[in-house]
Amino acid sequence: MKPDPVAAQPVQTAVNADKAAQPAVEPQEPAKTKAAPAKSAAEAEPPQRRVRKRNRRNQRGPIIIGSSAVAVLLLLVAIVMRSTGDNTPAERPRPTPRPVAVVNPTPAQNNAATTGQATSPASSAGGFELVRDDKTLWAPPWPADSAAPPLDLIVPGAQAIISLRPKSMLREGAEADWLGWLGQDLEPTLKQLSQRTGVEPRDIERLTIGLVAGVDGEPTGSIAVWLSQPTDLKTLRQKWGVSASKTQTGETIFAGDEPDSDAYFVPGEAITDATTVSSFAVGALDTIRLVAEVGGGAIPLSRPLQTAWDQTSDTADVVALVVPNFLFADGRKMLQRFAPRSVEPLKSLLIPNVSAAVLTIDTRQNWYGEVKLLPGGGTTAAGLAREIQDRAAGLPALAESFLVDSDISPSWRAMAIRLPQFLRAINDQSRYGVSATLATGNFYLPAAAAPQVTLASLLALSTTPQTAAVVAAAPAPTSLTVEQMLDTNLSISFEQESLEFAVAMIGDEFSTGLPEGTPRPKITIIGGDLEKSGITQNQQVRDFKMRDVPLREALTRLVAGANPDKTVTAMTEEKQSLVWVVDPASTDQSPSLLITTRPQAAVKGYKLPKEFVGQ
Repeated sequence: MKPDPVAAQPVQTAVNADKAAQPAVEPQEPAKTKAAPAKSAAEAEPPQRRVRKRNRRNQRGPIIIGSSAVAVLLLLVAIVMRSTGDNTPAERPRPTPRPVAVVNPTPAQNNAATTGQATSPASSAGGFELVRDDKTLWAPPWPADSAAPPLDLIVPGAQAIISLRPKSMLREGAEADWLGWLGQDLEPTLKQLSQRTGVEPRDIERLTIGLVAGVDGEPTGSIAVWLSQPTDLKTLRQKWGVSASKTQTGETIFAGDEPDSDAYFVPGEAITDATTVSSFAVGALDTIRLVAEVGGGAIPLSRPLQTAWDQTSDTADVVALVVPNFLFADGRKMLQRFAPRSVEPLKSLLIPNVSAAVLTIDTRQNWYGEVKLLPGGGTTAAGLAREIQDRAAGLPALAESFLVDSDISPSWRAMAIRLPQFLRAINDQSRYGVSATLATGNFYLPAAAAPQVTLASLLALSTTPQTAAVVAAAPAPTSLTVEQMLDTNLSISFEQESLEFAVAMIGDEFSTGLPEGTPRPKITIIGGDLEKSGITQNQQVRDFKMRDVPLREALTRLVAGANPDKTVTAMTEEKQSLVWVVDPASTDQSPSLLITTRPQAAVKGYKLPKEFVGQ
């Protein structure tokens, strides 16, 4: 169950925008809380605004990219939109800690304990009192029965889902001034969003991105749009510049004449120009075909992922769910481009112990941040919560090291100097625990701090370390041999994948850790060999959790998991039909591995590795 929403009540706080993330009043017991006067916006002296321009990439892709969570919850890269914002920061109170009920024996009960006489239960007035508990999770700002954001109109198989509410975040007088702080980055993408959807961002009630694997670590996906005011299809089509066509399943989609133009899908039957449209999907033609084939219905999630998603709320500003393997494999270019400093710390936290991560951000009144991690097979929710807390505690010191090690642009140096202070404030206001079997951390701060901390963190994560003026010439990179590659470690984790996808994931993950200039090993499944033994490439591999193991061990565990005969006790047994071998044609310049079967390896003369023949 979700925490009781009335458990956390606000206490007034005086906040200086120069120390926007630093509370001025300690939380008090609810019964004794007094409101402290808040400073006006005019009295607050904000940090220096950024004037540096960043290079933009003119590419059609997800509208929302970036990071915020290492600053927000100090651990998880979240989604800093390329479409948010509005004006006028307002100082708001922050909640007091969530109280808990503790039995306070009455004198009659004390007497009963010593005399052995039975007494009636204490009344709620005389037997309980509310006390402060800094270790209990904060109650979120939404009702306990709040529904999660809808999963309709999202591309099937999405490995990352980001849902946000532009209308709410762009409203006049918003507490968090997203546009004021990030406007230089947001304005061009707000314009792009308007061009692609045919509506102004402030008229979009909800925007949801579903990301799937693209090419070479660059994800692709679809955008689901819910309008605040329904619009007739004719008006939208004129803005889209598209014409209607039919899919093979008979669904109507709308696409432009150019091969790379956007396509659109409007759910419903008997769609005409007079149809009133309240929601639609936009994306590449191939992606929208997939959305149309299922009628734009809600995509299915695995039971653990659905459980995690159900803990969120459709009233929150931003809700994001991501499968870690996607973040570091098929979608790796997002972090590499926008937050390169976060890649290794996040990978060490999430792989292989986390099956999914969910981030929720709300700034309607206070800045509420929440991260939930779904534990994998090698850890527990309580263990993950402790690890989150330990890592968060060390981040202010890392921010101080960043100030020393990095060449910080004068355009945001004033904000960078405040970053350790921001992180300490978040750490001080954070709570950690387990909620609905998920490792959870959350915090409250004034809403005005959200865009400041987000911008400072995003700039820090994208800043390259300072290099010395004179450095010794680095030795030319040496390529690894195939045997050296097989002995090189990797970490990977997934709950269930087909053999085909599992091999691709291992190859992608392994390649990200190779030295610069080292050729990527090609791992090929010989489908014809498998068919002769009645094995398909769709053979399912379940509960695959590897941390810092050699590639050869990961491949061995993979073929063991996909082997149809589950009675195998040793890899040297003949019943272990599925094997991997080094391709006889493999070279150090073009390394190649094959997934085949033991019988076909013998027929073709492949040399089996030691794992399958013993020492």
